[in-house]
Amino acid sequence: MSTIGDLEERAGIGSSPQERVAFWIRFHHLDGTECLKAGVAELNRLITEREGLPATASYGFAAQTGKIAAA
Repeated sequence: MSTIGDLEERAGIGSSPQERVAFWIRFHHLDGTECLKAGVAELNRLITEREGLPATASYGFAAQTGKIAAA
């Protein structure tokens, strides 16, 4: 299982606070878990795009469904 930081790095999000805020701010209108789920789904989408993986590749999180996948 990956950490949020690992996912951000693989997705091409910079490690500075400003770059991380710029990514996560688009989800701030969602509450708690929904914010996290939406952000992780987007990180997985970006990783899929960047690494040329099939859309169902999840690394523990299904990008299309937003549900935790079996490891």
